[in-house]
Amino acid sequence: MIDWLIIFRYIKGFMMKNNDKLRILIVNGGIMDFGGISVFIMNYLRRINKSLFDIELLVHGTEKGVFDDELTNMGIKIHRVTQRRKGLLKNYKEIKRVLKYGDFDIVHSNLDSMNSYLLRIAKKMKIHTRIAHSHNTKYLTRNPFKIILNIFLKKTISMYATDYAACSKEASIWLFGKGITSNKITIINNAIEYENFFFDYTSRDIMRSKLGLNENFVIGHIGRFDYQKNHSFLIDIFKVIHENNSSAKLLLIGDGHLHDQIINKIKSMNLMDNIILLGYVSDPEKYLNAMDLFVFPSLFEGLGISVVEAQVNGLECIVSDSVPKQTKISNRISYLSLNDKLIWVEKIMLSISKGDYSRDDTVSQIYSIDNNVLELERYYMESSRRNLS
Repeated sequence: MIDWLIIFRYIKGFMMKNNDKLRILIVNGGIMDFGGISVFIMNYLRRINKSLFDIELLVHGTEKGVFDDELTNMGIKIHRVTQRRKGLLKNYKEIKRVLKYGDFDIVHSNLDSMNSYLLRIAKKMKIHTRIAHSHNTKYLTRNPFKIILNIFLKKTISMYATDYAACSKEASIWLFGKGITSNKITIINNAIEYENFFFDYTSRDIMRSKLGLNENFVIGHIGRFDYQKNHSFLIDIFKVIHENNSSAKLLLIGDGHLHDQIINKIKSMNLMDNIILLGYVSDPEKYLNAMDLFVFPSLFEGLGISVVEAQVNGLECIVSDSVPKQTKISNRISYLSLNDKLIWVEKIMLSISKGDYSRDDTVSQIYSIDNNVLELERYYMESSRRNLS
């Protein structure tokens, strides 16, 4: 079957002049680091048809991000603004300046509750298409005053947004509630380049040798060191696992503001020799090859793209039932309650006892970037046309 959008996008892109492109500003709540939203943005920007769209980025923070050089090489301009906590008025003025002089057709904001704050400025600057995008299912702060502010901001998003997007149904309900009908919300999948995550035996041998993993059973996890990712729970169950099987190792990829707290807990449980901490890595797909099991006990997730990546690699995944079921793209995933650590221990021990570390490559293609980038292009074009009419 012919996909006329594919034909249309290239014919139109060839015929368009630069000033006929849709000008889009994508907004990130931090710098372009290895966080989930940054990776989501990068995966799409690498594939989107730049003859149709002239895209710029607005990031919060003045330091250089890990993807900045790649973005510059793609011809994408980065606007850096002061973080709100370092100067709210300065942040407001800098955002207003970018929006006032950017001549943007679309602002695509990925700030969860703070979408209200940013899109309010965009509305004042007469930007006709204002997308509020939800990436989570709970607040990333436990500060009661910030939670109250976020609750208020959530309720005002509909005053400023023209369009609504989310990474999952759960994320949509959390941020937009029932006041925004489902037919007004578009699910934009956190798509990845599948081929990068396919299992590779050679890479497995290289990575396990590099990490000093011989006959060890390797339990892996990828996630920033934040209370959301629930590392304390993971370390608790690993302690029991290691007491029952001394060959087990825990591989942690990520970093964050709870780094020292997590290190102290590992030391207090005498597990420093059995837990490998790699920090942030630019090539997590290579380390997935070294794992035998992927464990992800998050307290909440908008989606949980690491779970998708692990399944594409063919790994068995044990995740919390707080992770959206939308992540299920294979038959090698189990969703467990966080109320009973013993269930987690038993499930992991069963996996170890099987002694079968082969990979299953039967996965759904729902998160493949090749298909999803076309849907995002269609979404931008249709939302822009609708809001101009």
